[in-house]
Amino acid sequence: NGRSPDRHWSTVDQLVLPETELGSGEYALGEGKPYGPEKLCWSYGERVGRRDSFYCTHISSAQRLPNGNTLVTQGPQGILFEVTPGSAEVWRYISPCCSDDDHASFTRQGDSRTGGRYSLFTGLKYAASFGAFKGRTLTPGPCLEAT
Repeated sequence: NGRSPDRHWSTVDQLVLPETELGSGEYALGEGKPYGPEKLCWSYGERVGRRDSFYCTHISSAQRLPNGNTLVTQGPQGILFEVTPGSAEVWRYISPCCSDDDHASFTRQGDSRTGGRYSLFTGLKYAASFGAFKGRTLTPGPCLEAT
């Protein structure tokens, strides 16, 4: 998340923790040095005002996918998108589901979202082979959007 007095953009960052032995959960602390890696392995998200810039203050997430891509949830905005390791956007989903203190509603496909909260806590992508899908028919259903 990007909550900081002088930073109005968010990033998704990958780092590899410097374990003394891979999978050990143990880390050496050099004298006068902090724990942690010296640099990031991968990062997505540009400074404000640039292409691929985004900003989320809370309830957002990222999931590294088996194909190496990353699923990003912009929680407050209700947006999910997938990016490649080279930072190319693969697809984007903008939730049409809106709520306020009294009711829930949907934005019609093609219309602009106005008012209310479109928040998503997190998004997860599951492979068709995921155990909970066993024995179930996975066919697309009707659209969430009002028609």
